[in-house]
Amino acid sequence: MLREANAMFHLHSIMNPPQSYVMLAEDILGKLWNMANRVDYVCDKYIEPPIKELERNRRGAAEMIFAIIGPEQKLPCDWQ
Repeated sequence: MLREANAMFHLHSIMNPPQSYVMLAEDILGKLWNMANRVDYVCDKYIEPPIKELERNRRGAAEMIFAIIGPEQKLPCDWQ
């Protein structure tokens, strides 16, 4: 039986996020591992300019740059 789990769904459904990125990764991977027989890590390539960027520019949204410098880095208050 194939069961599909969506990491982004789980990420956005976390009500009380852990304090650090390493704890967040362990939480998400633990949930996905319990739901599925196999976990695939899939990366995608974005073609410039991405549609989301065009939409943000149209709305006048400001660009946000955020760097994760280590696993123990604390999550920002508005992490979602």
